[in-house]
Amino acid sequence: MGSSRVIKAEFLQIYAEIRLKALTISNIQSGFRKTSLVPYNPAAALRQLPTTLLDIPDSVVPEHLQTPKNAADLKKALEMLNGNDMTPTHIGRKLGKAAEMFRT
Repeated sequence: MGSSRVIKAEFLQIYAEIRLKALTISNIQSGFRKTSLVPYNPAAALRQLPTTLLDIPDSVVPEHLQTPKNAADLKKALEMLNGNDMTPTHIGRKLGKAAEMFRT
């Protein structure tokens, strides 16, 4: 299946013609019935949802490299940094980023 380019003016003309043909009362009512909006039937809509649980991967970033998100995380990070040979500049940047996130 190939593709062809359509200039904006042609697109708008084609869209206007197709829209009149597609947005009929019958199509709109059919769409509402298919989604169970009319008649209202939330159970029918819920049956269409996937039943399998999503596999949520563990964080890609190791915990000790994540930015602290609360005071307890910040305290834990400080304790870890005290036993590390990071430069004061690096520690300052991490603390500044954590403080900024904590403030917002």
